[in-house]
Amino acid sequence: MANFALLAKLGFDGKSFQKGLDQSKKATKSFGKSVTATLAKVAVALGGAALAKNMVRLAMDAEEVADKFNTVLGPAAEGINQKITELLKTIPATRAELQNTIATVSQMGMAFGMSSESASTFSVGMTKIAGDLASFHNMKPEEVFNKLQAAITGEFEPLKRMGIVIKAADLKQKAFNLGIGDGVKELNAQAITVQNLILDQMGSALGNAAQTQDSSANKTKFFKAKIEELQTEIGTRLIPITIKFLEILAPLVKFISLNIEATVKFTRRIISFVLGVKL
Repeated sequence: MANFALLAKLGFDGKSFQKGLDQSKKATKSFGKSVTATLAKVAVALGGAALAKNMVRLAMDAEEVADKFNTVLGPAAEGINQKITELLKTIPATRAELQNTIATVSQMGMAFGMSSESASTFSVGMTKIAGDLASFHNMKPEEVFNKLQAAITGEFEPLKRMGIVIKAADLKQKAFNLGIGDGVKELNAQAITVQNLILDQMGSALGNAAQTQDSSANKTKFFKAKIEELQTEIGTRLIPITIKFLEILAPLVKFISLNIEATVKFTRRIISFVLGVKL
């Protein structure tokens, strides 16, 4: 009671104190919400910037691949692109991925001595094989393609993981049966022989991509590929904006590179001011 009496003598107003306390709590809560909202906006902005950056990167990569594809295939590029459209119905990949695969194999084929037409036909065939083996063994198409690429250059060990075993004797016999030499001396003959030996040993994997395209696993893979295609398409439309932004930044970057010391001093002053300390 003595304490209450003392407070009364000092003119303590309990209601005013409680009111002030409530207002303080509200202000603190409001500040907390404001900070949280600001941080959320910053996080969204950073996430959006990262997503946009990834989209532009995908679009630029696809642009480079398309240029490679058109250069390697030449006049046949349009017709092969139509075949890629058909392949995309059964192989969960992006157009850029298949263009890159076909361009790479075609380039190898021509280096082996194949004609442009033969090389493109060979590459489409190897892409189909990669799609079937990837589907059957639940592997990524690019992983299978790397193994096939090694095989057509004479490295057969990677194929064993997919149940395909190629021996030198088999290679010679198959080439003889096909009427294309011994399958060893001429690289183009070796590549064609390897392709035929792989087809012979694929068994149930042959045609698996088309047979299982509606499976849950493949549907998930197709969905991921479509998302990447969508990001690439959006990124393509963002490229002009990115280029314009870089053109605006170029003079600033040049100025900073020519005035490093002044830039460091200016930055130090800004940080010192913000932190309230001398640096």
